[in-house]
Amino acid sequence: MEGWSTRSIEQSIGGALFREGWKIDLTAPETTLKIIASNHKEKGGKPPQIIWGVLTSGTSSWDERTAPKRPYFKPISLDPRLARAMANIACPSEGKLLDPFCGTGGILLEAAAIGSHVFGSDADSRMVEGSRDNLKWAKEIQTMSHSAKIKRGSATELASLWVDNMPFDGFAFDPPYGLNSWKSDDGWQLFIDALSSCGDVATANANLAALLPWPPKALGMDLLKDDFGQGENDGLAQTFGKSWLEVVEEVNAVGWQIESTTTIPVHKSLARLLLVCQKISL
Repeated sequence: MEGWSTRSIEQSIGGALFREGWKIDLTAPETTLKIIASNHKEKGGKPPQIIWGVLTSGTSSWDERTAPKRPYFKPISLDPRLARAMANIACPSEGKLLDPFCGTGGILLEAAAIGSHVFGSDADSRMVEGSRDNLKWAKEIQTMSHSAKIKRGSATELASLWVDNMPFDGFAFDPPYGLNSWKSDDGWQLFIDALSSCGDVATANANLAALLPWPPKALGMDLLKDDFGQGENDGLAQTFGKSWLEVVEEVNAVGWQIESTTTIPVHKSLARLLLVCQKISL
């Protein structure tokens, strides 16, 4: 990047650590820092950024919590890294998190690990029992500051289901859908009704993170640019048979404002769209 020097960044960080009393050993260090330059091509006008952290090696703690290691497993289970990201987005300051499509409990596991009070529901009783087994297992392998509460119930009737526990600070969920759901409207009404129901039990500034099916050909699109809809390929952006502009309109209509989006590749037939929303204050 023009005006950026790897050596000067290394020297600046090394100097700061040295001044704080750390011993700098470039031959056999006990701790190595990894520094990554992001947005180095400045695509879409985004400024360059530096991301850095401690470099680790060997078996990751994430591996211990992958879906096949849990007592109750389904192939549809989310990667724990994605589940953790959604939990952090939904409840950045801990708080009370609800997953109204909890499935095997992957998001609840990660939310509990970061200190959130977790609540989950699912219409399938097998998923409810499976989530309970997985949360019990998770409590044995990691520190959970709070207990979890899981119920059987519809994602569209949350006010009656959680009357004794509402309101919630955040929502994170992956609603059910098939491989080609981005082509048809099968599942859209359930999703939009669930959004509306979340609004009924949400705090004033609640956050929401949800995954939607997405066409692989629409990966990487800037969906929130001011002139979206005028581009040659913008028509590729759709989910549940709805165009992106229809999605924005209907999400707003049930009380949520879309704050950001990220597209995630899965395989050649399916991608995912991570939708991040905030409750609209009335």
